[in-house]
Amino acid sequence: MIAYHHAPQLDTNPVTATTGYPLGISLAILGGFFVQTATLTPVAVAFALVFLTLLSGIKVIDDSQDYEYDRSIRKRTVAVALGPERATTVAYGLILTALFAVVGFAAVRVFPPTAVLASLAFGVVALYARRTGPELATMLLVRGSYVFLAVLVAAVWFEPLAALG
Repeated sequence: MIAYHHAPQLDTNPVTATTGYPLGISLAILGGFFVQTATLTPVAVAFALVFLTLLSGIKVIDDSQDYEYDRSIRKRTVAVALGPERATTVAYGLILTALFAVVGFAAVRVFPPTAVLASLAFGVVALYARRTGPELATMLLVRGSYVFLAVLVAAVWFEPLAALG
């Protein structure tokens, strides 16, 4: 449904233009988990929320690459609606929110404490990406999101510190 309606309807305002793909991924996380387990757990919901937020931030940066073109065709991305500088602030705000959410989920024991390492790893990538333009930042952040996912999955799946507690 999201893919079918993306261009004709959802791609017409800043919020839905940004969250279409991240929402699809989040729903795939939830749907895949539910199909396999017939339930939803706090961990699955936390993964979906974190990735919706993180990937939405990356998408804002990605859309900034097309600012001039999108503006010329009156496509209302976050960058067009707010301007490139404010869009970058929003993007990194979303990314930070996702990284702090992981820390919060670890604090309330939805994720194990080692999940914080995923935030630290991605935080380093985001700090470096922040100093670049939208094209290189997008490449770095997308690749960094795979590292983030790998570290988060490893922390949740293996719980390396569980034997110590």
